[in-house]
Amino acid sequence: MTDSTLTPAGNYRRMVSTLSTPLNSVKGVGPKVAEKLAQKGLRTLGDALVYLPLRYEDRTRLVSLAQLEEGVAVAFSGELVRFEERGYSRRRTLEGVLRDKSGASVVLKWFRGNFQWLKKRYNIGDQLIGYGTPRIFRGVREIHHPDLDVLDDGPRAGMDAVAPVYSEVEGVPQRTLRKIMGGAVEVASRAVVNLVPQIALTSAGEDPSHWEKLGAVWRQLHCPSGGGAQMDERLERCRRMVVLEEFFFLQLGLLLKQSGGGGDGVGGGIAFTPDFSRIKPFLATLPFELTGAQRRVLSEIRADMEAARPMHRLLQGDVGSGKTLVAIISALMAVESGHQAAVMAPTEVLAEQHFRNFEKLLSALAVDVELLTGSVTGSERASVLDRIETGEADIVVGTSQRFGVPLGYGGPHAAFMATREAYKRSLPGRLIGVSQDTRKQPAMRLALQTREQHIRREKA
Repeated sequence: MTDSTLTPAGNYRRMVSTLSTPLNSVKGVGPKVAEKLAQKGLRTLGDALVYLPLRYEDRTRLVSLAQLEEGVAVAFSGELVRFEERGYSRRRTLEGVLRDKSGASVVLKWFRGNFQWLKKRYNIGDQLIGYGTPRIFRGVREIHHPDLDVLDDGPRAGMDAVAPVYSEVEGVPQRTLRKIMGGAVEVASRAVVNLVPQIALTSAGEDPSHWEKLGAVWRQLHCPSGGGAQMDERLERCRRMVVLEEFFFLQLGLLLKQSGGGGDGVGGGIAFTPDFSRIKPFLATLPFELTGAQRRVLSEIRADMEAARPMHRLLQGDVGSGKTLVAIISALMAVESGHQAAVMAPTEVLAEQHFRNFEKLLSALAVDVELLTGSVTGSERASVLDRIETGEADIVVGTSQRFGVPLGYGGPHAAFMATREAYKRSLPGRLIGVSQDTRKQPAMRLALQTREQHIRREKA
């Protein structure tokens, strides 16, 4: 929500300050709870804001006890007519019986928890409203560990709302977590301001006026104002806005990196100058000609590499279409320009396979190819790392995990490629630079992906 008394810069600073506020500022978050939340990555109000629910429980429609269906979570109500501890062998349970005006009943069971607190909280004769999933045991309807409230606590005690269900935080009950998240989101969302320019919203088919209350969108995502048939439509609208904002800044960040204006001390990209002194002999050793598509793609990659800006390119093709060959030639462009290349695979098996192929195909050329995976240990690993740091290694083949740690490359920059795009997380987090004295951006990013992988991702 924008404060009209502040400048745009002032509103932005207020948002940053609020979102950076520690979660222990929220009621109910003491040192122990704060520690448990931190283990889940929840440390600030901003962390809580983006910790969206996994799903929602629509508690707006009460179902009579006679209509309870096994396995279908519903809201229900009735009078508590029995409530007592019962012992079964060494295991004790707390059981209650709820009965509504129709005479139908359901057994409520707790197998763990603070039984004494529950017996003080609920008394025989109380009108309760609850939410849970019925099941049938020996012909009797039961609900285990229901979420209950006493109707006298207020107008349905908040049970007529849609309850968010968050990813579990160990040691923090879901109801407690809801209260914490509710308090955090209430404060954080009111400081949120829209940073997406109007021209970007318009081009995306958005009404800029809807974005003036972006904080309300976050509140809806955490706790929808109502259930029913329209809830999914409202949530989808809110999700679209949040996703659009995220993609806008992702695209902006990539463009800034590509232009060399990332603001992290990194200059522009490298203007590679391949002389084809190794590529031409390499092509001559192949028992086939490059396809038209391979020549076209390599021409585009060469144009990107010769420009003084970082390259971010995804190469997609069918299995056997020659994506790896394109990667080899691209790596040679980097080597011919006096730089190093890292070819990454998602698994050690695939990395070793590529290493053998690279060694075989480049054996006639003065190109040093090294393998770096978790299986390369001891003196062999030390030797590989030394050759990488001194610049003797021209091409390093390995798994993506190996390049997630600082490595000392001899050249000022390294050219990066990711083979067979099977990564579940975004590539940039794994491809960020490798110098021990300064984290440098890769001069080139080339990700290879089969069409089948793309289709599977689209379906997911």
